[in-house]
Amino acid sequence: MKPKTWHKHHKWLGLLLGPFVILFCISGIVLNHRRQWASTDISRAWLPADYRYDNYNNGLARGSIGLPDSTSLIYGNAGIFRIDGDRAIDFNAGFPEGVDFRNIRRVAMSADSTLYAAARFGLYRLDGNGCWQTEDIPLSEQITDLAVNGDTLLLLTRSEAFLSIGGSAWEKTALPEPDVRPERSLFRTIFHVHSGEVLGLPGKVVVDILGLALIALCITGYIIPLRKRARAAVRVSSAWHRHIGRWSVFILMFLALTGMMLRPPLLIAIAQLKIDQPADNPWHDALRAVRFDPMRGHWLVSTSDGFYTLRPDMSKMEKTAQQPPVSVMGINAFEYDSAAGDWIIGSFSGLYRWNRTSGRVTDYYTGEPAPEKVEAPFGLAPIAGWHRGPVQYYAGAESPDVPPMPASLAGGPMSLYQLALEIHTGRIFTLLGAATAFYIFFAGALIFHILLSGHRLLPRRQKR
Repeated sequence: MKPKTWHKHHKWLGLLLGPFVILFCISGIVLNHRRQWASTDISRAWLPADYRYDNYNNGLARGSIGLPDSTSLIYGNAGIFRIDGDRAIDFNAGFPEGVDFRNIRRVAMSADSTLYAAARFGLYRLDGNGCWQTEDIPLSEQITDLAVNGDTLLLLTRSEAFLSIGGSAWEKTALPEPDVRPERSLFRTIFHVHSGEVLGLPGKVVVDILGLALIALCITGYIIPLRKRARAAVRVSSAWHRHIGRWSVFILMFLALTGMMLRPPLLIAIAQLKIDQPADNPWHDALRAVRFDPMRGHWLVSTSDGFYTLRPDMSKMEKTAQQPPVSVMGINAFEYDSAAGDWIIGSFSGLYRWNRTSGRVTDYYTGEPAPEKVEAPFGLAPIAGWHRGPVQYYAGAESPDVPPMPASLAGGPMSLYQLALEIHTGRIFTLLGAATAFYIFFAGALIFHILLSGHRLLPRRQKR
């Protein structure tokens, strides 16, 4: 194209997309530092109506557990609540302030009837006064799950395992080298590159600086057209716009490309692709969930590379012969149906029954054989949890045995991190409907074109 055409593209697309680019940058910086923002909440009253809880949807009920007094606890991304008829009683005493600190992965009861709550950032035990007390565990990353077998408790983080037997102190347990070394999903690798996490905290800081540079490009880009009204400001802005753009354009184009690959349609193309695990620990960033299989007497571990069995003495891990489909975004329902002898496996890609004796995996709703792989990471029945039956992310609880959700839960707060995630992925723009799935792809492509056109407009000496 001619320089004049490049200039028109750069100017008008930049002016149009500037606010969205700034939202990308601010939300991305928040996403890069989740724990630092965990105590900050946002009222759902300020958000579109789709974000209010209804029938335990939107991750409110990841799971539930019955209590001896015939009430039940539900838990999820808003904490723990005791459901007694049509009342929801707050059950979060002892947790730190901030709904993200109350993002509960699992509530389990040990053999002596002690309740444990595995939150994302810590493990808690319920004392005799109904208050959650922090367990002393040397955690270096986020918790993914907790499982119980009699008096043995097994806690997983994304890369490590901790064991407590008979109420003893928690000890870090090295998981054995598997018979088939887990592969790392290409999706997770690109995600870590996009966020800078591939280089640890220094990498995140670099990406934060790039986000600030992109904000500066947007602000100076809005000042430059004001030539007749603010000439001095325009001269300074033009100089900084060229200087920042010259040094950051290629890495910003790379970030735009990696971001596009984390959402459809490019995500569909990479969702099932694997690469070798580069870390010394074969389970680095691979552990997702764990349950004890009462029929076979061993642990069943869900990883980013499928399901593995783990012997009770922690001596051997083996990949299972059958693999029910699980979304690249992770497992959300992991239940054992003792009457049928089936495992019920749910994720955003759907819900399946897995009979480990026969090896048969069937669709929970239709009974048809399950596909060997799921192409789309987000299916027609996105499962977010299990509360006496499936809980879909949008539609909520399906079981007729689930009493109506107490109205007091509808307006629960949202963490700033979750809001940033909704903005960064474009899901906050609910008016787009199903098209929000492709918002990132088109926005990323346009941002890439804006950056490319800006580079083409630089004088040749500055390009070099």
